[in-house]
Amino acid sequence: MPDPGITEYTLDIVNTMVGLAYIQDQTHFAAPRAFDIIPTTARMGQYIAWERGAFMRDKAERRGDSQESSGSGYDFSRLPYFCEVYAHHKDIGHITRGMAENFLQAMPMAAAAVLTPEAMSAVFIARVLLLRWEKLTMERYFVPGVWGTDMDSAAADFVPWNAGTNATIQANILAAKRTVLLATGYEPNALLMSYDAFQACSLDPKIQQRFQYTTPDSLTEAMLARYLQVEQLYVAKAVEAISDEGQTIETAFIPGDRALLYYRPDAPGPMQAASAYTFAWTGISAGLNETMGVASFYIPQYKTTRVEGEVAIDPRVVGPDLAVFFDKVAPQD
Repeated sequence: MPDPGITEYTLDIVNTMVGLAYIQDQTHFAAPRAFDIIPTTARMGQYIAWERGAFMRDKAERRGDSQESSGSGYDFSRLPYFCEVYAHHKDIGHITRGMAENFLQAMPMAAAAVLTPEAMSAVFIARVLLLRWEKLTMERYFVPGVWGTDMDSAAADFVPWNAGTNATIQANILAAKRTVLLATGYEPNALLMSYDAFQACSLDPKIQQRFQYTTPDSLTEAMLARYLQVEQLYVAKAVEAISDEGQTIETAFIPGDRALLYYRPDAPGPMQAASAYTFAWTGISAGLNETMGVASFYIPQYKTTRVEGEVAIDPRVVGPDLAVFFDKVAPQD
């Protein structure tokens, strides 16, 4: 594995005003933003799931004088969660450190603080862990057979959103909202879509006509959310390198060509409906009560400082009937 350390610190003259690093913007990772994170001090445990129809049945009856009232109840079950630990590290050898110290001495203080081996390693580790978080979430949520309703353009459930005037994007979303509302009593208020799906919406003639006299030069997530009548809209833009290290780099969008319409509560609660939660064990942060832990420690036998990060998460579907999954939203030729 290449060591991003020795080569960089042997350069004689470096302009510290600029550099090139393919570090994805944190906002490109949709998973930590689109689904509520439930911090927990217990790595494994249970949550309560109330029977769906219990609070939607008309059970009250007319009561006469001195007569007993009608009565009923409700069922609930206990369902498990388990936060799997994911970790990664970057080692800083003593040779790299020695060269780095000499290299950084000639730099302005602000630039030197950013380019220390520890600072660069922490950024690297954080992005690796965010990538794992994003992929795990998409593997759990952005697949068919998980939610109460699946829609697939290949099965003619809807017209692909990049079909120009034939696409009926708003009608698709409104029909899906009705499906969930009728089944659960909750109207979906959030939409997560792939980058290709968002681009298809941006080029849709009906949507362009709707916003042709607005100020922004291009469609924004907030504008599309209003048009599709959802409170929150997230675009998953994160990409990953799918080629092996050392080969010509090949990249792909993590979520694929998909969209998910779902219900997200204003705040999580013990008697609150939600489509999905991410349980996050805070025990990996050494008592800091954080959902991601990054620490460094010295390994004397190798004269190496190891910068190591961990997350312990369980992205879990808790209300499958509260979402509609759209597959093959904008197929690419």
